[in-house]
Amino acid sequence: MPDAEYQRVSNLYIIKEFSYTKNKPYKSEKILCDHIEDNIEVLCKDLGIDFYSYKRECILHGRGKARQNISRIRIDFLITDKEGYHYLLEVKHPNSGYHPSMQATSQLLDYIILAEHMGLKIKKSFL
Repeated sequence: MPDAEYQRVSNLYIIKEFSYTKNKPYKSEKILCDHIEDNIEVLCKDLGIDFYSYKRECILHGRGKARQNISRIRIDFLITDKEGYHYLLEVKHPNSGYHPSMQATSQLLDYIILAEHMGLKIKKSFL
């Protein structure tokens, strides 16, 4: 094993579309999030998550010094399954293009690290 500290970040999935959002235009990311919230159990079934609960616009923070340096970072959806595992869902407007998707991937990786610092067991993350 290398003599270095590192953190493995994995289980990141980029979703092209859900069955219930196919061919539906969304004028904004908020409208898409509203639609997802209205259909959260269907979304979880599509993703193979045994849905228990969710929080929308969930504030993520670290512990100790990490908490002091982070303010008001929010994941669009924090989903919990019946076994207590957590899933992160960051929503971006489907027409945002390639460059914003690259930024969103980096953003989601940051969220995974923050959530794990909070002590959450992150099973999968979705963009």
